[in-house]
Amino acid sequence: MFAEPVPLRCTACGRLLVATSPVAVSATWVACPSCGRPVAVVHPRDPPPLFSWEVYPHLYPALPPVPRASGSLRTLSLVVLVAASVLLAGVAIALVLEGAFAFGPGPYAVRGSIETGGLPNGPFYIPGATIVVHDERGLVGTTMSDAAGAFRIGGLAPGRVTLDVSARGYAPAHAITFVSSVYASSGTDADPLGITLTYGSPSSNVTQESALAGASFSNLEEFIANLLSSAVLLAIGLTIALAGVLTIARNSRPAVGAAGAAAAAGAPVALFVLGIATPFPLLAGLGGLGMLLGLTALIAQGVRMARSVERED
Repeated sequence: MFAEPVPLRCTACGRLLVATSPVAVSATWVACPSCGRPVAVVHPRDPPPLFSWEVYPHLYPALPPVPRASGSLRTLSLVVLVAASVLLAGVAIALVLEGAFAFGPGPYAVRGSIETGGLPNGPFYIPGATIVVHDERGLVGTTMSDAAGAFRIGGLAPGRVTLDVSARGYAPAHAITFVSSVYASSGTDADPLGITLTYGSPSSNVTQESALAGASFSNLEEFIANLLSSAVLLAIGLTIALAGVLTIARNSRPAVGAAGAAAAAGAPVALFVLGIATPFPLLAGLGGLGMLLGLTALIAQGVRMARSVERED
């Protein structure tokens, strides 16, 4: 016998759908494309019955057993998405705390050494080089390199620090670093800064930007703003991911579950776009793990949705 379309309404989510099955079959089941629940397909009678199947099911013939889809993918999606949500929450809280601690008043210190460049037998350390240091408050002071070319200057405020270095017979150099209680780029006591001056007449050379001291952030405000922006984006992704967890747990609206998984996979990208991965590699690693878990949940949800469409067809 030929198949004929049968209008249906899902008793779980209320969606209207149309299914087809052979007329010879008295009743069968199809999966709702919205929530995945099985919906009974009962063909219209001629003449039609007085009452609907949902209200008086005893007026209709017995239905075959409900086909039970494997719950392994649903369980996998749920567990993996919960784990990704926990990671997102932990990283977001850690970023907020780091932002609060970054306002530590210091003081901080910068040290390093001055070397020569452009000499065939170099490099050599340059004694007596002048280093003029500015922090975000303005001019801090001036110091000179010792006999070993080393220098150190303290009393710095948190944030961006610039060093203008000059020595007789060398082109001047301009170096930038960043210091705070939670992150400091090259130049602190733990990570000395090396600045190279090119030998030659200063009048014939332009000021060089030191490639060894590039600060990831232009000032303390930008650093704090990037930390908090990353935390907010992670919180938004976490909210969507939790909505996906709830829908997967209820076994309804698989598209919402897929959206939650996609949010969990995409939110950690903010850590890399906003430069947080450089000062906090551990948090970036945890964010990357959350991204991987989100992708796993997204793939599992995609397979579930594809199987639901196949059962509908």
